[in-house]
Amino acid sequence: MQASVVQAVAVPAEHIPEKHRGVFSIDGSAITFDKGVPICNLPSVHFLQRIPDLFHHWNKSNLVMLNGHGVPVKHWDRLYKVRGAGVAQSSQWANARAEWANWKYIVEEMEHLGSESAFWAKYTGTDSSPMKYQAILALLKAARIARNVRDAQDARAYFGGNLGRSDANGVFEYKKGSRVYLAMKNEKNASAWQDLLARDAVVALNWYNMQPFASA
Repeated sequence: MQASVVQAVAVPAEHIPEKHRGVFSIDGSAITFDKGVPICNLPSVHFLQRIPDLFHHWNKSNLVMLNGHGVPVKHWDRLYKVRGAGVAQSSQWANARAEWANWKYIVEEMEHLGSESAFWAKYTGTDSSPMKYQAILALLKAARIARNVRDAQDARAYFGGNLGRSDANGVFEYKKGSRVYLAMKNEKNASAWQDLLARDAVVALNWYNMQPFASA
C-alpha cells in the first residue's frame, strides 16, 4: 500500500510561513503543517479482504502522512473534509466517506466486543472460517436498524407518543429555514434519545423506573 503524503518529512513549525500554518490534532498531539501544500489523493486501499489490517491502521497508520506524522485511518474524515484541516479537496472525501463509514462500523463492533479475538469468535461461519467483509457489514447494518427502531420506540414510550412535548426540550426537532419540524426517521430519534439519556440523569432515572424490572 502506497502512502499519501502532505510533507512526508517533518518541517519545523518555525519554518512554515505563519499565514500557512495549520494545526491538526491526532489523539492529543498537535501536528503543525503547511496549509499551502496541496494534499495528495487518498491512498487506494479498501480492506475488503484484510479486516485485520483495518483494525491496525484504524489507530496507527502511515498510509497518510501529514508533515512527517502518520494519520490513523480513524482521523481521515477530519483531515479530508474541506472544513476540517483546511487542506482537502471536496471530491476526495465525497468519493471515500461511505466506505470509511463502513470501516467505522466494523471497528466500533470490534471495540465493543473488546478484542479482535472476540470479534472473530462472533463473526466466524459454521465452517469455522472468518466471515467475509460484506457479510459482516450486512449483519452490523441490520443490527443497527433494529436498534434504532427499538430506541425510537423507547423515546416515544417515555414521552407518551409525543416527541414534541415541552419536557423533550426540542431534542427531537430540527430547523429548516424558519420552520421547526419533528424528526421522523428512527435513526435521528434514536440518536437524540441516546444522547438525552447520556446527558440527563433525571430522564435516565425516570426511564429506568419505567422498566418492568424496576418495580419487581
